[in-house]
Amino acid sequence: MTRVFVEQYTSKEIVNVDVSGCNPEDCIQVLNEATRLIKEKPRNSVLILANVQDTHYTKETVLAVKNFAMSNTPYVKGSAVLGIDGAKQAILATVRFLTLHEIKSFDTREEAKDWLVSL
Repeated sequence: MTRVFVEQYTSKEIVNVDVSGCNPEDCIQVLNEATRLIKEKPRNSVLILANVQDTHYTKETVLAVKNFAMSNTPYVKGSAVLGIDGAKQAILATVRFLTLHEIKSFDTREEAKDWLVSL
């Protein structure tokens, strides 16, 4: 299953990062793969849709998420996230603070994609 891919949506590219159901080691691998792809794109151009449903975080994965967000900040125009609940809300708040760019949580892929392409 491909967990990092680019999707065309209304003539814009969205980088999908799917860590749903991943164990901590796989989550870190997916984030590293996504970082490589994102850094190939022009600065301030990347639209990210991340799916974190059914993902369990350890100290290592929380650190990986923070590093992912911080290292990609210059490239990101906007980020949407699916599957935010419980403790993930605190992680999202921290990442928003660290990156100083808008990261919005959505219930459906369609809502998230519509918001991203409106940026």
